[in-house]
Amino acid sequence: MPELELVGRAQGGDREAFETLYRRHLRRIFNLVYRLVGSQDAEEVTQEAFYQVYRTLSAFENRSSFYTWIYRLARNVTLHHLRASK
Repeated sequence: MPELELVGRAQGGDREAFETLYRRHLRRIFNLVYRLVGSQDAEEVTQEAFYQVYRTLSAFENRSSFYTWIYRLARNVTLHHLRASK
């Protein structure tokens, strides 16, 4: 299924569509977070990032690719985590 269709379905409340998006992007987002925080907190921060994706999915306006949007969100969550842990 095309990504934009999955996003639209997930925005409409389709949990299976969101789970598919999660599975498609989990590895790449985890790798981003891992590079920034290391192994100890990577899993927790990745889960927080996807929680934020889920909470703010309605804000995605298709101005960029979905991956770009979740990458930026995950990066922001990770940077917030790093600031808070200092």
